[in-house]
Amino acid sequence: MATAPINITTIKSFFTSFNNNYTVDNLVRTDLGTDSFLNLQGDLNTTFAMCSQMRDFDFTILPQEISDDMIQTLSKIQQVFADIGAYFSPNETAKKDIIKRFNDGFKNLLTHYTRVVSLKELNKNEIEIDKIKESLLIAQGEVQGIARDAKKKIDVALQSVIETNQKLGIERYSESFNNEAKSFQTSSVIWLGFAILAFIAILWFAASILSNNLSTLRNEIFNQPKDVDVSLVFYYIIQQSVTKLLIASALFYALSVCVKNYRANKHNQTINKHRKTALDTFQAFSESTSDLQTKNAVLLEATHSIFGHQTSGFMSNEKDSEMSSKLIEIIKPIKADV
Repeated sequence: MATAPINITTIKSFFTSFNNNYTVDNLVRTDLGTDSFLNLQGDLNTTFAMCSQMRDFDFTILPQEISDDMIQTLSKIQQVFADIGAYFSPNETAKKDIIKRFNDGFKNLLTHYTRVVSLKELNKNEIEIDKIKESLLIAQGEVQGIARDAKKKIDVALQSVIETNQKLGIERYSESFNNEAKSFQTSSVIWLGFAILAFIAILWFAASILSNNLSTLRNEIFNQPKDVDVSLVFYYIIQQSVTKLLIASALFYALSVCVKNYRANKHNQTINKHRKTALDTFQAFSESTSDLQTKNAVLLEATHSIFGHQTSGFMSNEKDSEMSSKLIEIIKPIKADV
C-alpha cells in the first residue's frame, strides 16, 4: 500500500523544522567547552545533508510501513535535537544517553535515506524504461504502418502489373486472331475470284456448244461421200464428245475446288473473328465486374469459344451453337450488380 498523504505532509514538516530551527553549529554546543557534542559534528552534517536531499523526494512511492517507521525515526531525532539544546553539564549519564539515541536515530535515518535514494533511482529508471517502451511502441507502430503502406503499394503495383500483362496478352492474341481473319479474308476473295472465272468459263463453254448448228452438223456427217468410212465419222463424233465432256468436267471440278476453298477460308475468317470478339468480350466483362465467379465463367466461355468447335455457316453438317444461351446466363449477374 502506498504512503498516505498525511504521512507525506508529516515527513516533510520534519525536514522543514530541522532546516528552520536547528543548525550544526548550535547542536554541537561549543559553549559547553570540553563537555560539548563536537564529536557528533560529522554525523550531524550528514544528517542535515540527507534531510535536504530527501525533502523534494516523491514519498508517494514509499510503502506505508516504511513511511510510518521513517516518521518515528525523524521524531526521535527531533527529540534528540531538543535534548541537546536543553542539556547542561556536567551530566555524563544524560550526555551518553543523548549520544546513544542520536547514533540509533542516525543509523535508522541512513537506512531510510538509502531506501529513498534507491527507490528514487529505481523510479527514475522505471520512468526511463517506460519512455523507452513508449518510444519503441511508437516506433513499432510507425514501422508497422510503413510496412502496411508498403504492402498495399506493392499489392497495388503487383495487381497493376498482372492486369497490364493480362491486358497486353489479350490484346496481343486478339490482334493475332484479327490478322489471321484478314489473311483468310484475302484468300477467300482470291478463291472467290477463281470460282467466278471457272463459272464464266463454264458458261462460255456451254454457250459455244449451244451455238453450233446441230442440223447442219448432222447433214455434214450423214452426207459424206460413199467412199468415206462411216466408222471414222463415229470415231470423230465420240472424240469430240469426250473432249467436250472432259473439258466440262474439268471446269466443274475447278469450280467445286474454288468454291470449297472459298468456303473454307470464309469459315476460318469467321472463326478467327469470333475468337477476337470472344477475347474482347472477356476483357470488357472482366473490367465491368469485380465478381470472381463471373470472371471465371466468362473466361471459361471465352476459352470454349477459342479452342472449341464453332459454327460459321460456311461448312456443311454444322450444328447450332449453345453459346448464346450461356452468355445470357453470364450477363444476368452483371446486370444485377449494375
